[in-house]
Amino acid sequence: MKIKSQIIKKFAPVALFALMVMPWLVGAQTPDPTFNLITRIGFWVKALIPIVIGLALLAFFYGLVKFLFSNASADAKDDGKRIMIWGVVAMFVMVSIWGLVNFIQGTTGVTDGSVNNVIVPTSVPRR
Repeated sequence: MKIKSQIIKKFAPVALFALMVMPWLVGAQTPDPTFNLITRIGFWVKALIPIVIGLALLAFFYGLVKFLFSNASADAKDDGKRIMIWGVVAMFVMVSIWGLVNFIQGTTGVTDGSVNNVIVPTSVPRR
């Protein structure tokens, strides 16, 4: 009996969460079938990108302040340099990927989950 109650205690929250999320996953509560899980994830990612880039910028400035206000402490200066370098690297990687995705979207005509102006290749009759 004790083992059964332990199993119920472990899996009850998971089962409850699954039951609560299931209508959302299958889109049962929305009348628009195109507004699905991937669209929602894309919405949140699009909203979080500027926030994460801002956090990398804050990390850079934190490293800069740590570097400038370290009173002749070599360890603090090295730590500040390291934080600044990783902040710049993080910003560079994020902005580069963001630009690359936007470039590919513009080139292929894919915007906000829809495809525009796609040319479907057809066969050309021989003469």
